[in-house]
Amino acid sequence: MHAVNLLPWREWRRQRAIRTFQYGLLAAALLGGLLMVVVFGLLNQRLSAQLKENSRLDERTAGLDGPVAEVEGLVVRRDALVEQRNELQALRRQGQSKAELLNHLTRIVPAQVRLDGLQLAGDELKLSGLARSGTDVAHLLRNLGQSPGLSAPDLQEVKSSSQGERFQIVVSLRPAAAVEPS
Repeated sequence: MHAVNLLPWREWRRQRAIRTFQYGLLAAALLGGLLMVVVFGLLNQRLSAQLKENSRLDERTAGLDGPVAEVEGLVVRRDALVEQRNELQALRRQGQSKAELLNHLTRIVPAQVRLDGLQLAGDELKLSGLARSGTDVAHLLRNLGQSPGLSAPDLQEVKSSSQGERFQIVVSLRPAAAVEPS
């Protein structure tokens, strides 16, 4: 019987297995590299598309900056107009209340009393004038004390003269109550 030497065949088979493994490893590396190039290409394409979309949106946004600034200007102008309207209404109410006060004073001042001065400072009304007698001044003080919108009449000064009694009265105004016409 001949002895068969299987060592070269086993060596050849081992070499073939190593080469197959090496080819497989090389193929996997090439396939991985190719896959990486394709993935990076797709990512770059999506990135450039996103950048284009961003620039388009930036252009549209820049186009809206002008109208937004205009709207903000209109809001500021509207607020200023509302404030002016409120101030005008307050002035009109104040003017009406002063006119009502003067109208009311003409009704409560006795016929024998003549007012020479009328000064409105804040919530104080200073009246000065001439009366025929002290009773007319007292009558005026009583009418001022009973008037709605007026309180605490204070006789500051009374001087007798050849024409009658010169007087000076300070009356506090009630800010919450309006002067009612009688």
